[in-house]
Parts: sequence; structure tokens; C-alpha cells
Amino acid sequence: MSEPIDPPRHGPPDDDDLVIPMNSVPNVLHEGESSGVFTGLLDVRFRKINAVRMAPLAYVSVTILSGAGCILLDIVAFRHSTIVGIITSFLITPALFVTLVILARFVLEFMLSLLVLPSHLTQVTNSVLGILGTTTTIVGTTTDISSDTAHLGIMHPLKKIRLSKRKRIVPY
Repeated sequence: MSEPIDPPRHGPPDDDDLVIPMNSVPNVLHEGESSGVFTGLLDVRFRKINAVRMAPLAYVSVTILSGAGCILLDIVAFRHSTIVGIITSFLITPALFVTLVILARFVLEFMLSLLVLPSHLTQVTNSVLGILGTTTTIVGTTTDISSDTAHLGIMHPLKKIRLSKRKRIVPY
């Protein structure tokens, strides 16, 4: 049985249409994935991809180190001067912490997207090849129908146009 086809929707897409479910991410990354983060670190031959599991650990580590660095900056500022310490504590340190965490998140997401990109390109290539095969089948079927109906005297509209252009007299 074929699956029911949803009726076409008109208008701008909803936010639900733009969500990519996590199960649509190719399994190429998870096939050779190690059983744990720390056991993956011991794989010196790099037979298993461990980056996907390491990303949360790296993100938490960067967040903790950023917080520790900001606290250290506050301590140094208070040793220098109380006013500089207060300004640093309320203005500079929070902005620095948020900037470092956002930058770390951006870099990690960029690196993971580079890791997933080849498998997405493989899916797109397979889809294009499927479309090419379907188009070739349609063209072949259309050619067969055209050759089967040639004896009926039905001409293709493009052939009529080509014939009329050949017979056209061009005035000088």
C-alpha cells in the first residue's frame, strides 16, 4: 500500500516545518562511535569517531574554565583597587563570560557541522541520482509513446514548429 499524500499547504511555512528532527541526521557518525568518551580518547588509531560525544564535555569544560578565569580576573581587579574591582565585577566580567561561552558554542557547532557535512552531501547526491533515474525513465516512456503513436499521424508540437521555420520565406 502506498502512503497517503498530505494535501499541499498554501502560505508561508510554519516553524514546525523548519525543524529538522535529530533522527534525520545520518547514522554515518554513529556507526563507528566509541562506547564512552574516555575509552574513545584511548583509541590512538582513530578507528572510531568520538567528536560527537566529546562536544558536550568540551562545552562544559570551556564554560567552567571561563567562569574560573572571570573569577580570577575579579580577584586581580579587587587587589588593584576596590573601584576597579566593582566595575570589573559588574560590567567586564559578565560580558567576558557570556562572550567566551557564546564563542565556544559557535566554534563547537561549526566543527560538528563540518563533521556532518560529507554525509549530508552523500544524501543529496543519492537524491539527485534518484531524480535523474526517474527523469530518464519518464523520457524513455515518453519516447516509446511517441514512436508508438507516430503511425497515427500525430506530430509533436516542436516538430511542427521546426518544419514551419524551415519553410518560412524571409523577405529581403
